Amino acid sequence: MDPVLSGIIGTLLMVMTEILYSLRKRTRLLNWGGPVRYWLSFHIFTGIVGPFMVLMHTGLEFRGLAGVSFILTIIVAGSGFVGRYLYTALPRSLT
Repeated sequence: MDPVLSGIIGTLLMVMTEILYSLRKRTRLLNWGGPVRYWLSFHIFTGIVGPFMVLMHTGLEFRGLAGVSFILTIIVAGSGFVGRYLYTALPRSLT
């Protein structure tokens, strides 16, 4: 795949990760799109594949602002893994 194309697709997936799930969860705008649990699965998929495609776009070179941006993206993606683990590991109620 062309590196420029993988960067564009990865960026679009990352933007979709940020916007679509939040819109579905907090508004009635995307109610027609199905249950929130499916949107969460899509959110997780795009949150993993998007940064990976951007990583492939860089050719594993981390210099300057792009390198700092990549490290911050890895931190955010890592917190997503921890959040997903806690979401399934912790009980839903106090009882």
